[in-house]
Amino acid sequence: MHRPWAIGKPIRFTRPFKIGVYLPGTKPRRIPYHLYLLIKETVYLMERGLDTSLVDKKIRFRDFFYSHLPPGWNYNRKNAASLIAGYDTSLPKYDVSGFSPFRYPVHNEFDIETGLSVNLVYEFMSLVHSRKTPTPEEFMHWDEVFLSFYCKLCSCFGIDYQNLEAASEDDVILMNMGTRSRSTMAFLSTPSLN
Repeated sequence: MHRPWAIGKPIRFTRPFKIGVYLPGTKPRRIPYHLYLLIKETVYLMERGLDTSLVDKKIRFRDFFYSHLPPGWNYNRKNAASLIAGYDTSLPKYDVSGFSPFRYPVHNEFDIETGLSVNLVYEFMSLVHSRKTPTPEEFMHWDEVFLSFYCKLCSCFGIDYQNLEAASEDDVILMNMGTRSRSTMAFLSTPSLN
């Protein structure tokens, strides 16, 4: 399987990693709405003694959206209820007006857990943000690693991976990676090389 980081010594990027920065005075003061919903679901399940493992996996995806968390915020499952106490759902779900995404070049940094390079993580975020579902032919070119990450990313935000067009602007707003230098779909639909 050919990977963008296959040439040269691979470098592991550490989690959580930043995907961009907020201008001074515009940093988030509360957690993203989708994370609030996931923690709320965890609290619901815990109160009833039910399994939270699936939701816990989705919450771990916060590592990819660390830049959108309030400074110093940390997730503690035992105190999950206190983390969302007083969350004001009457406010706009997201305010990313002061956010600027980083522009990563193609390089060989990768994440061991997902098996993806930083650039590929960005490409998948851009793809979901486009709200244009890959065609069955494009899906056919993806390997298990690509498909797994894509499905997990969509699931984390409650998005139907087979119908990105149904996602709202709020559903995908945190995945706005700005203008990409190449066609996301062309990049992700290129057949893997052995």
